[in-house]
Parts: sequence; structure tokens; C-alpha cells
Amino acid sequence: MAESNPLWGFPRLRRAATSFPGNLHLVLVLRPTGLLSTTPSPSSSTDLGFRFSQDDFLLKMPVVMLRSVGDLLRYIDENHLTSDFTAKVEYCQSDWIVLRTAIETFAVTVKEIAQLLQGFGSELSEIELPDEANAIEFLLHSHTHRYRQMKDNIRNVLKEGRLLLSNLETVKASKRDAEEERDIRADMDTVQRLLAQLRDMEEAFDGFFEKHHLKLQQYLQLLHYEMSFQQMDEVLERLTDQEKDIAFVGTTVVQTELLLKELELLDTHAQEEMARAQVVILHGHQLAANHHYALALIIQRCNELRHHCDIITTAIRTKRASLNRARDLLLRLEGALQWCDEGAYLLASQMVDRFQTREGAQEALQYLSAHQEMAPSALKNSKDTLSLEFEAILTPQLQVTQRYGRHHTDDPPLT
Repeated sequence: MAESNPLWGFPRLRRAATSFPGNLHLVLVLRPTGLLSTTPSPSSSTDLGFRFSQDDFLLKMPVVMLRSVGDLLRYIDENHLTSDFTAKVEYCQSDWIVLRTAIETFAVTVKEIAQLLQGFGSELSEIELPDEANAIEFLLHSHTHRYRQMKDNIRNVLKEGRLLLSNLETVKASKRDAEEERDIRADMDTVQRLLAQLRDMEEAFDGFFEKHHLKLQQYLQLLHYEMSFQQMDEVLERLTDQEKDIAFVGTTVVQTELLLKELELLDTHAQEEMARAQVVILHGHQLAANHHYALALIIQRCNELRHHCDIITTAIRTKRASLNRARDLLLRLEGALQWCDEGAYLLASQMVDRFQTREGAQEALQYLSAHQEMAPSALKNSKDTLSLEFEAILTPQLQVTQRYGRHHTDDPPLT
């Protein structure tokens, strides 16, 4: 270094001394052949047209100024010197620099890749997930894009490392000196170690991002499922309110028939909506079967929907039975009232002078007996039996209607 340019050669040597992998014990300085100067003494501090001091040089060791290569051979065996010094070792400084630079650059690149992966992993671990599906979808897209970019960078660095290793193998094959071969083998071990580290980092990064990506996907699934649950729960709640708006009984047969038709329409609509609820429940079970991290919440939502559907089904079934019983009671009461009205008309139509003869009285009695045999079953049973049979649906309005019918049947017998 000092031979080609003394002004910058020694500062470079000084910097090399601070980062040299071993301990320096002696510095040999070969005088440039192109400069005329007197032979320096080993202790001289001036030569070659420049000055330096050992304090500025930062080398706390002997510095020997050499006049020729012959002086250099007194300190170093010619088998350890390159052809530049008329020795036997074939050596190309530029090739060595290129090779060393490639190895050091590769090591720095691997370190940078590790720092990038660590930074990206910390960012993903500390991110706060939003509660909007669109924002999660954006995160999935952006994180996947960055992951693929880093994977491309890792593949490129691995390719560079394998190429560097191949070049080292070529250089190693051309070396005949055992010591040089050991040096090349050490460089190859270094590159292989860096390649192994890079592959381990890639594998760990793949595993980490796979878990992160699955977490985002499951979180997005949970948001969509929660939205479906809320919409379905609102629909079922409206069905429940509509069912409650339909009365259990009507005051007349016509009104009861209308209530039954309204209930049947509601039941048809409810069956369609509950079929949709079953789809939501099935989707929840599928998420649970795939080991979703929110398993407990999803199962709870499924149970809530199923319970709501059961409540609606039971309520409609109970109300249908109540309306049918009310219609049956009202039909019986109407039949009883009609029979009473027909009996009153039959009595009013009988001529009194017909009862003056035996034949006329027997004929009138036969008419009345036949009418009495045609009495509806509601009048044949006792009042208590009828009340017990329809006790569950006897509203105040129906009780008034029942008493009105009983008022007619409690009149004196027709006979």
C-alpha cells in the first residue's frame, strides 16, 4: 500500500491495524523503487519523502524500513510471497479484493435481511386490528404483498450466495498450496453458514407469516359471521314481534279465521327466514370445525340462533292450537244460538187451537221432540264440562259469548 502511494498508504494501513483479525507484532515497509533516497536505518522516522510518527500511526510495535526485496526475504519465506515480489506464490490482488468484497457484502446483506424480517415481524405483532371488514381485507392484501417482496429478496440473496459458493469452489480447485486451500475452505464454510442462517430465517419467517395470515383470515371470517348473526337475529326478533301482535283468540268465527290466515302467512315467512338461520348456524359449525380461534363465541352465536328459532316455532304452534280451539268453541256457540233461535221460532209458529185435540197436541209434541234431539253437543254437555274443555282459551270476550248462549239454553224446557 505504501509503495504505490505513501500519502494514503499508511493511513489505510493504520485503519487495517485497528480491524485486523489477529495481533500485529511487526510492520515491514518496503521502499518504493521509483524514488531515490538514502538507505534508512531501522530506527529512522523519516524516509520516502514524507514524515510520520508512531503516535500518529497508532502502531505500538516496531516498524522496519526495507530497501529491497532481498531485505524482505530475511523476514518472510519466498514460498509465502507472491510473484509481485519475485517469489513463487501466484496471487492476484484484484481477484482477492473482489472475492473478499463479495463475501463481506453477502454477510452484510444477510444481516440486513435479518433486520428487515425482524422489523416486519415486530410490526405485524404489534398492529391493532380494526373492526371493519374492508380494513382487514386491505391489511391482508398489503401484508401479503410485502411478504412476497421479502420472499423475492430472500430468494435473490440465496441465489447470490450459491453463486458465490460456486465461485469459491472454482477458486479452490485451482489452488495447489495447502494453506491457500485452507483459506478458501474457511471462506466456503463462512458462506455456507450464512446460507444456512438465511434458510433458517426464511423458514421461521414463513411459519410466522402463515400464522399471522391465518389470524387475519379468521378475524375477517369472524367479522363477516358476526354481521350475519346480527342481521339474522334482527329478522328473528321482528318475527317474534309479529307473532306477538296476533291475538290468541278472536271474538267471532270470522275474526278467528282471519287471525288463522295471518298466522299461516307469518309461519310461511318464518320458515323461510329460519332456513336462512340454519345456513348461518351451519356456517358457524364449519368455522368451528376448522379450529377457529373464536370457537366459543361462534358456538354461542349458533346456540342463540337455534334457541330463537325454537321459540318462534313453539309460539306459532301454540297460537295455532289456541285459535283452532277458539274457532271450535265459537262454532259450537253459534250452533247453540242458532238452535235456540230455531226452537223459539218453532214455538211461536204453533197454533194454540191445534192443542185442543189429541192428534194436534201429539203432532206438535213430535215436532218439538225432534227439534230437541237435534240439540248441539255443546248444549248436551254440562256447563262445567264445556268450561273445563275450553278453559285455556276462555278470554273475557269468549266468556260473555258463552254466558249469552247459556242464557238461551237455561230457559224452561220445550216440553
